[in-house]
Amino acid sequence: MTLVHAGVTAPKHKKASSPRVIPLGAIEDVDYVPKTLLKRGYIRLLLRGRAGYDPIEIEDVNTFLLKGKGADEFVEAVREAASSASPVEGFGAPGTDSAHALSVRERMQAANDRLGELVEANDRERELSKTHNFASFGVRENGIWHDGTQYELAGVHARIDEPEPGTAVLAVLFPNGAVLTYPLKPKQVEDASRFAELVNELALSREQAGAQ
Repeated sequence: MTLVHAGVTAPKHKKASSPRVIPLGAIEDVDYVPKTLLKRGYIRLLLRGRAGYDPIEIEDVNTFLLKGKGADEFVEAVREAASSASPVEGFGAPGTDSAHALSVRERMQAANDRLGELVEANDRERELSKTHNFASFGVRENGIWHDGTQYELAGVHARIDEPEPGTAVLAVLFPNGAVLTYPLKPKQVEDASRFAELVNELALSREQAGAQ
């Protein structure tokens, strides 16, 4: 159950820990008063054993006003979900982490974890792009690409040729006799050589896998 306290009248301690996540198993019941023309309404989640009850600060951890009528189905859905959840005792008790800081810390940790995963994924993708792509060529375990066109990898051989002294080209040879070439600048030869080695390694693996 996620609660957001962002209104002008929301207490500072609730805003500080908002949005707040309450385990369904910690909810014992729901205190619900519908909004009327003469009376404001509220929904209060009563925690098991009133663990989070504090008449001054927490008020059973959360209370929020309704902006309109029609929360009956929502309240019933919360009650039904809470009744079937595994019980969680003591959540939100004054003086415990879950009183205020737990949800904040969990959100920060989750955000850091997601950020770390994204960074690692980006690093892997950059490394993959660096080693598996060169100029207009790309190679993966399932094929080799040139200018967006995919070719079968088995039987392919790549090498660095020197048609004339001081010149170099990357040559990709196919089993049917076709050859794709790419002229190299001196500073590209090293990267092209690594790419050719990878092409040959993956092509051999592909060929061996097909022979089994």
